[in-house]
Amino acid sequence: MKLRLFLGMLTLSLLAACGGGGSDSPVVAGASTGGTPASSASSPAVSASAPSATASSPVAGAPVPSLYDRLVDAAEAKRKEVEALAVDGPCETDNQCGTLILEPTYIGPMSKAQEIDYSLVSSTALAASVAADQYNDLARQAVAVQPPDNSMCACTTWGLPTALRCISRKCVRLYGWDAMNLPSPTLE
Repeated sequence: MKLRLFLGMLTLSLLAACGGGGSDSPVVAGASTGGTPASSASSPAVSASAPSATASSPVAGAPVPSLYDRLVDAAEAKRKEVEALAVDGPCETDNQCGTLILEPTYIGPMSKAQEIDYSLVSSTALAASVAADQYNDLARQAVAVQPPDNSMCACTTWGLPTALRCISRKCVRLYGWDAMNLPSPTLE
């Protein structure tokens, strides 16, 4: 009995640590830095009812994609749009650079948000931010209807310190020693 209780508590701990177990996971804003206005546009609608086999399947008798698959496909198309709109220049100062956060479309061992650095003063900056918000809406919907994932969670993530800088009129992500403006360590 004690072992069963311990295993149950361990499972709940892993779910909580990995962000699984429901739709109460934290929401990441579309633009993490900069002064880009929040989008008032709604996300593209994906029908919850299954489409007819003749409308969506090029081959008669082919399986009809699930709601989850349709949401992931719509999110992928929107991700490509975000990547095309989020350009790294021009910029004059570091504060003209920002990062768009694209949430994962599933929660699992290797799910991770994608970061796209871009110029906040480019002609497509606002459109990129709106498209990122629409992508994140689709990603959250996909996670909400995601089929169960029975794999173990590899929750440990870490990385080098980073900094977003404007270098030669382009927004550039620096890592490690470069990001901290410290000289590289030398071995003597």
